[in-house]
Amino acid sequence: MKRILNILCVSLLCLGYWGCSADESTENPRSVTTLETAEQAVIATREGLTTYFTVTSNSGWTAKPQSSWVHITPSSGSNGTTTVALTVDPASDDRPRGAGVFFTSENSVVQFTVPVFQMKQTDLVVSPDVVPTIGKEGTTLTFTVASHNEYDVDTNCDWITAEPVKTVSPQIAVHTFTVPANEGRGRSTRITFTGKTADVSAEVTVTQEGVKLIPDKEGATIKGEVTCESMPVEGVVVSDGFEVTTTDKDGCYWLASAKKNGSVFISIPGGYMVDTDGSIPAFWRATTAAADVVEEHSFSLRREPNTNHILLATTDPHMANRYNYNKTYTDTPQYREDFRGDIDAFVKEHGTKNVYAICLGDLTWDIYWYDKGTLYTLENYRKEIENFPVPYFQVMGNHDYDMKFTDDFEAAGEFRRIIGPTYYSFNLGDIHYVVLDNMYYLNKDGDRSHDTYVDDEQLAWLKKDLEHVDKSKPVFVCMHCSAYAITSVSDNKVNVSPNFKNAKTAELGDCFKGFASVHYLTGDTHINRAVANEDMPAGYGNIFEHNMAAICASWWWTGYISKNSICKDGSEGGYMIFTNNGGDVKWRWKGMKVAADKQFRTYDMNVVKNHYATDASVKAFLQKYITRSQYTACKENTVYINVWNWDSGWKISVKENGQPLTVTQVRAEDPLHNLSYDIPRTASNGSLTSSFATYNTTHIFSAEAASANSTLEIVVTDRFGVTYTESMTRPKAYTTYME
Repeated sequence: MKRILNILCVSLLCLGYWGCSADESTENPRSVTTLETAEQAVIATREGLTTYFTVTSNSGWTAKPQSSWVHITPSSGSNGTTTVALTVDPASDDRPRGAGVFFTSENSVVQFTVPVFQMKQTDLVVSPDVVPTIGKEGTTLTFTVASHNEYDVDTNCDWITAEPVKTVSPQIAVHTFTVPANEGRGRSTRITFTGKTADVSAEVTVTQEGVKLIPDKEGATIKGEVTCESMPVEGVVVSDGFEVTTTDKDGCYWLASAKKNGSVFISIPGGYMVDTDGSIPAFWRATTAAADVVEEHSFSLRREPNTNHILLATTDPHMANRYNYNKTYTDTPQYREDFRGDIDAFVKEHGTKNVYAICLGDLTWDIYWYDKGTLYTLENYRKEIENFPVPYFQVMGNHDYDMKFTDDFEAAGEFRRIIGPTYYSFNLGDIHYVVLDNMYYLNKDGDRSHDTYVDDEQLAWLKKDLEHVDKSKPVFVCMHCSAYAITSVSDNKVNVSPNFKNAKTAELGDCFKGFASVHYLTGDTHINRAVANEDMPAGYGNIFEHNMAAICASWWWTGYISKNSICKDGSEGGYMIFTNNGGDVKWRWKGMKVAADKQFRTYDMNVVKNHYATDASVKAFLQKYITRSQYTACKENTVYINVWNWDSGWKISVKENGQPLTVTQVRAEDPLHNLSYDIPRTASNGSLTSSFATYNTTHIFSAEAASANSTLEIVVTDRFGVTYTESMTRPKAYTTYME
């Protein structure tokens, strides 16, 4: 079959090229240029091929392959008939691909492309697969489609007209569409090509400019649109922190906002993501006009299927760069080497796809904004996380207030300006995430104090936000301070009490009545303290709180003093990994300086007690702090097992010579934190504060062996059935670098 193009004709788009025609003189018919090929298109298999065909012309011509995997020899000729060889290289993978050979006469009057496709029998290929934005004047679009099977075509709109199809060969057809002039707002659609028998499809996004005008609405002071690939997205939740609305079918929204918080934000819908500003998702815009002046703020989404995703929950970095005034107190290098090093290794192993992170507050340390020679502010923190490898959401902590103010709203101003809203929501797959500011700053006489609760303004906003959430789906509530505390342990069961001021813990919990599964993610305490559903107060059993230990461990002190990373409760400094698979949520703790399967530490209390009885530094410590534990209540041959992320769904088994031992949950100080911080800090004439000192944790378990030298087999099983084991050889060393 021949292609004959006489230039009194043709414009054809093949493989992304527009063929342009130009009239020659019609006064002398002999001046008409002709150029023809014996093949109109070539389809090759994945193995590649070489095919031969003739080129006939009454003038000189050239042929140029449009891709490196297509070759033609010779690539030029003169008038007459020339046989050429077209070679398609073997494919390196199974993906179909399209290119072509662009023919032109020497006077550039005749131009056309011979399409070349490399594909399997079941493939469907459309070329071009990308088209530039169309002007509002309208145009004609032409696509070449290669398929061995029948397929359907749908413009998915009522403003594009499909013209008659031109059949090039049994496998190749040319589809032409007319896009009319647009006198309205910009618009987009997808032209889809779907196989009737094989499970194949292709689509091309078509976007046309229009009159960029979102009309005002009475009372609305903020308006805008939400789009994805220039197409409007309906149903996206938009808020200013007080009013909540959704986008209409055109992707537009309007808010009657007083602009108190100085921002407008979207609740990123599941299956989408926004670009990041550095590493922080750009889901918000700062308002700039007066409260009664209408301003426009629009948002662009990208499709990102994230039904299955991983959330890395971090908290309390307390960045201050104290290295500036103490060259051995290395909080910034510790952050980069220990925390970022571990995060980067995780991302390298799992990839960045569908991995996200959140920091639950105390990004900085307020006193170092103005003092101690560091002048380290939220601006410095933002620069520090600029290259974080995954989108990194942020929560405000009590040390992120500006201590120059005593008013809560004013003290949070720097956070709102530099980081973003102090409360907002977003969605990843089927999970709805809510970020709250659950502190009310007091700063009485410069003490930087605060109350702990979610204020009425946020509760009112939260209720509006949750109206758009499916109650059968999990909700994660991310805030800095814990909502519940474990007050004691008895009969291997923890006793729980609310932690918010007055009845505010219950008020927050009441917002989630009827929701199937709610997870509170909190920080602040620098300890791991899980309050499971079954331990919650009556009426709140759908809530599970994960109060998490810090990435700075004990404010980076144990790294400075003892070259380890131990939190006040003995947990390894680290972060929580939540794996969300379509609403099926699992989690585990990850210590930054230990392997992922390291979830507990054991202590031979015979060795610990001997160290306490003989070490001079311990004696000095106990003389200064006489009420601190000496572990004298531990009977001979007792072992302690500190399970860092323990909750009541876990199990512990300890066997000595095959015989099970009784395991009792106790409240005790972790011996390693005492050895790594409290004791050496006292020995160097440092002072201990209640915030830094070793914590009486409830996730320590005690077992009494018959012998001092037997090996104990310890099996710890988490609530998901994952087991962690240790063969504990005794006597076991008690050192700052112990396993």
